[in-house]
Order: sequence, then structure tokens, then C-alpha cells
Amino acid sequence: MNVVSWQYIAGLVDGEGCIQLIKAKKFWYPSISISQKNQSFLQLLKQEIGFGCIAGNNYTVANRNATKFLEFTLPYLVIKRSEAELLNHALLILKHKSRRYCQPTIERELTEISETLKICHLK
Repeated sequence: MNVVSWQYIAGLVDGEGCIQLIKAKKFWYPSISISQKNQSFLQLLKQEIGFGCIAGNNYTVANRNATKFLEFTLPYLVIKRSEAELLNHALLILKHKSRRYCQPTIERELTEISETLKICHLK
């Protein structure tokens, strides 16, 4: 990266970010987004990072890209570190289990993580 650093991006996540574990039908997937009204900055962010997508005023990374994004930003997160660590834990669970089928205890744990992340986002 030339213009922005992972430390700076972590600061954006801390200030304007949303970390989620989303269930769509039977599938779980991670999502990390940054809200920003400045569209040219969102384009720069996407270009610098090299992955993710822009929808409206949000830059979002999901699935495998969220895993990679967490790997680079987690060491620098302050405010949303606990949320990122929770999502990272969920990703480890999903890595060892098929995303199509989750045993009831694993499904409950993923649901609890998802709900905790929703509560954190509302604060």
C-alpha cells in the first residue's frame, strides 16, 4: 500500500466500521464495512487494499476477504478489537466445519457470536 496504511484502516474500522457475522439461509459469512460519504476516498481505499466492494457509502469486505482483512487490521484495532476477536473465533469454527451444515452446538455458538456483534454495533 502506498497511500494508506493498515494502521490507518484499522482506525477507520474503529471509528466508522461495522463487524458482523451474518447468516443467510444456512450459510454463515463474515462482513466488515466502513462507512464514508466521500466516494473518491472509498475508491482509493478499495484500490489500495485490492479487494472488497463499494455499495452506497460503504466499503465492505466479506467471506475470505474478511479473513484477510482481519489478519492485517486486528493487530492495530483498539475500540473494536474484542468484536474482531469474536469474529476471528467464528471464522476458526467455520474453517473446521462445513458452512453448509453445522452441528446444533456450533450453530448456537455462531448465533451467540452474531447476536453479540449486533449488540456491540448498536453501542
